[in-house]
Amino acid sequence: MFHLPKLSFSFSDLQPWLSPRAVELHYTDHHHGYLDTLNDLTWRTPKENLPLDMLMEDPNQRIANMALQHVNHSFFWSCLSAPTQDIPDSLYRDIRYNFGDLDGLKAEFKKHVDTLFGSGWVWLVCNQSNILSVMPTSNGDNPNLINYQPLLVLDVWEHAYYLDHQNDKQKYLDGFWSHVNWSFASQVRP
Repeated sequence: MFHLPKLSFSFSDLQPWLSPRAVELHYTDHHHGYLDTLNDLTWRTPKENLPLDMLMEDPNQRIANMALQHVNHSFFWSCLSAPTQDIPDSLYRDIRYNFGDLDGLKAEFKKHVDTLFGSGWVWLVCNQSNILSVMPTSNGDNPNLINYQPLLVLDVWEHAYYLDHQNDKQKYLDGFWSHVNWSFASQVRP
């Protein structure tokens, strides 16, 4: 049986970017809904003890989608903090090398948030050559499926921002930078 991850912040810690109600609904309603469905689909089957990375590629698309949404949301929660910390030196050097500076990284995120059609995610990733880039994924797709290591992600599904920001994805993105858990991004960097 799969479980919701424990949050490292309270529902109110992400204000003013996200209201306590928005965080609560996202975590206990949306994320928990994917998790409940995944558990229902795999319960008392040979798949109930399989690792999530195998379920993310399950031939049953519904199981794969629920596993992907659980993995992506769990990663998203780990990427957040209240408030953001300083970027560790080694990660900051990589950001400067790949994007010029933090503003360059933010511009890349903005470009992908603006052009992502429909629902999805925008990721800071590292490829097998240790080069950082920003990539969007649609729906529940995850960069691990194409051998990229995620370091940071922004959930760009409407349920993530609509309650507080309506259709203003730019305002949602701008507030994200005040709550990034850079220590986590640095720890998952290969």
